[in-house]
Amino acid sequence: MLYGRYYEAIFIKRPIEAADTSTVTLIIRKFEERTLPLPRNKKKLIVNLVRLAVFAVIAWFIVGNIELDDSYVDAAGQTHTGEITWSPGDQTLLYNDTPVPLETVQYKKGTEPYKQGLRKVVGSMKLGLLILAVVLWFPVPLLTIWRWQILLKIQGVTLHFAEAFKLSYIGFFFNNAVPGMTGGDIVKAFYVAKQTRRKTEAVTTIFLDRVVGMAGLVIICSTMLLVKLSDPRFSELKGSILLLLGLIATGVLGVVIFFTESIRYALGSNKIK
Repeated sequence: MLYGRYYEAIFIKRPIEAADTSTVTLIIRKFEERTLPLPRNKKKLIVNLVRLAVFAVIAWFIVGNIELDDSYVDAAGQTHTGEITWSPGDQTLLYNDTPVPLETVQYKKGTEPYKQGLRKVVGSMKLGLLILAVVLWFPVPLLTIWRWQILLKIQGVTLHFAEAFKLSYIGFFFNNAVPGMTGGDIVKAFYVAKQTRRKTEAVTTIFLDRVVGMAGLVIICSTMLLVKLSDPRFSELKGSILLLLGLIATGVLGVVIFFTESIRYALGSNKIK
C-alpha cells in the first residue's frame, strides 16, 4: 500500500503525506540511478562515431565512382581501361594505339564513345583558367550564405556568419555527395533548428532561400533567352519564349507591387498588408 502511494507520487503526480517525503526521495533516487542517461562524453562519442560512419560511406561512394584511367564498354558489356584517344573529326577511337570500330562500342549518339579518367581530366586543365574560375566562383557561396542570413534575420532568428558559413558548407557537401539536391537542405534544416527556439521560422528560411535562388536563375535564363531571341535556332520556340517571358515579368511586377507600400498606395491598394 505504501509503495502504491509512492508509485502514484512518481508517475501520476498525486500528493502524499509529508511523513512519507524522505522515503519517496530515496525511491526516486534509486529510480533515477537505474534510468540514468548516458554521460555527456559517451553521447558525444556515439554521435561522432555515427558521423564518421556516414562520412566513410559517402567517401566510399565517391571514390568508388572515380576512374583514374580512360575506359570504354564494348558490345558485350565488358569495360576496357587504358590509354584512349578519340578524334571526333574522323570518328577514330584508339585503345592503347589500336583502332577500335565504333560498331563494337556501347555509347549514346552525340556523346563521346569513352569515359575520360581522372588523370586525363586533371592533365588537360589549363592552370590560368582554373585559377580564374576559382576566383570568380569564390564570392558566390559567400553571397548565398549572406542571403540566407538575411532571411533568418527577417524571421527573427539570429545566426552569426561563421555559424551560417559552417552549416551552409555542410549542406553544400551533402548536396554534392549524396544523390539528389535536397539532402543538404535537410541536414542544414536539422542543424539550424537545434540552435534556435524558432524552429519553424528557421527551417522555413531554407525553403525561401531555395525559392529566391530559383527566381534569380529564372531571371538570368529569361534575360539570355531575350538576348538570343533573334537566333534562328529559337525561331520555332519564339511564341513559347515570349509567353514565358511575359509570365515571368508579370510575376516579378506583382511581387514588387506587393512588397512596395508606396506603389500600393499610388494604385489605391494600400489596404493590402
